[in-house]
Amino acid sequence: MKKWDDLLAKVGDPILRLEKYMIKKGLLKEGDSEKYRSQARDSARNALKSATVEPKPSIDSMFEGVYDKIPDHL
Repeated sequence: MKKWDDLLAKVGDPILRLEKYMIKKGLLKEGDSEKYRSQARDSARNALKSATVEPKPSIDSMFEGVYDKIPDHL
């Protein structure tokens, strides 16, 4: 986190820079960014809530979908 904080201090917040750029180019209205941030926060919270109620898969299925053929040592 220290490296990230140092980088932000040097170059500025990339999200805010993008927001300013998009406003300047007319791709985003001045007040819309807070609405989009709120929607993104709500979506992330809802995804987290639904993910925490899902049953955890068994440990035996951990590598399914990762390997075409599961190696013998796994």
